[in-house]
Amino acid sequence: TIGAIGEFAFYGCSKLAKLHIPKSVTSISIYTNNYYSIESCFKGCNSLKEISVEEGNPVFDSRDNCNAIINTARNSIILCHASSVTIPKSVKSIGAGAFTNNSILQKLTIPSSVTYIGSDAFYGCYGLSELIIEDSPNVLEISGCAVQKYSALGMFGGSPIKKLYIGRPMTHDWRGGFSTDYPGFLFSSQLRHIEIGPFVYDLGPSSDKFFQEGSNILQIDCFNSTPPSGFSCSGVYSSAILRVPKGSIKAYKSHRIWRQFTTIEDVLEPDNTQPLMAFDKFEYNNED
Repeated sequence: TIGAIGEFAFYGCSKLAKLHIPKSVTSISIYTNNYYSIESCFKGCNSLKEISVEEGNPVFDSRDNCNAIINTARNSIILCHASSVTIPKSVKSIGAGAFTNNSILQKLTIPSSVTYIGSDAFYGCYGLSELIIEDSPNVLEISGCAVQKYSALGMFGGSPIKKLYIGRPMTHDWRGGFSTDYPGFLFSSQLRHIEIGPFVYDLGPSSDKFFQEGSNILQIDCFNSTPPSGFSCSGVYSSAILRVPKGSIKAYKSHRIWRQFTTIEDVLEPDNTQPLMAFDKFEYNNED
């Protein structure tokens, strides 16, 4: 008979291992943002391994045994606090705060079907060390951080991601707090290895905020033979090795940003999966 789950409902339930949402529940308060902190209703549930939704629920589902709660109408993940999750290919977006405070998630793949990620979706994922954003020529829109009174918290704030694969161009909607705040960085300074896929031609006009500081980055593999625009990361150019596709080293060494790398090696195999630029054939006459 339960119809709603409120804020902090399972806060600190450290021994909770399994949760089944009945079809009667049509409202879930995923997280709260009180200007001082962002906290999930499952914060502290560090033993949670399984989440499911009863078949026939008119609002939510947990299709493909994904261990997440999905808004059926929007095809959007609204909550995942399990230790393992496989995002279904039918999911189109990841909602605001969906993975907030999920400190037991270690690895995640975001499929090419996802076109939008809401604010603070991965804030507090303190165990997330590897992130894969699948290949796609379509832009992934990220709504970086919600407005905070004393801090601007990044999309992956507190996530110790060490290995990152970016397989698609991204655009970022920066929103900070007061004028004295600095917009939250997308990725932390714990990054060691970055891979940039063949479809990535642009990291967006705000990509100087993607990477906080790169002195710990050891290697960047860029699989696009044409240097992507928009890359910027302080402290990385002398410390990391930049590896590019064979035959493209001249293009990178003449690019105003990529040429700043002290060490550039063309050792990667060129990727031929990129779509070729196509033009429609048309005819005209002097009256057109």
